[in-house]
Amino acid sequence: MASIIERNGRWRALVRRSGLTRCASFSTRSAAKQWAATVERQAEELKASGVMQPAGLTLANLIDRYTQEFYPKKKWGRSKSADLARITKDLGSRSAASLSPAAVKDYFRKRQDEGAGPVVINAQLGYLIGVVEVAR
Repeated sequence: MASIIERNGRWRALVRRSGLTRCASFSTRSAAKQWAATVERQAEELKASGVMQPAGLTLANLIDRYTQEFYPKKKWGRSKSADLARITKDLGSRSAASLSPAAVKDYFRKRQDEGAGPVVINAQLGYLIGVVEVAR
């Protein structure tokens, strides 16, 4: 069940369901209720479909699965393999559910401080985005 709360003349809908948390603000209560019902239905459909849920999965698991599914179809070079291995080494122990934009930003700032240039960072970020999109 979603929480619908009035704040400063606007309506805030908060949905917590099956490990999913979404929040949005609306000008009317009915719009907030409708959005909350849609999000709850999507969460139930996702749960029923058997799609992988991030609970218990680490980033290393996602990278391994990405490699197993895509490398045999389209082989890539040493550079991408090395970059994926580096990301696995540095971020692999993080849970997939805890991977946030702030965590990614902190990681790539650290990589920049270690001397990685913009081309390397852009490539690694692109690979990480690809892994997350495929996992999604």
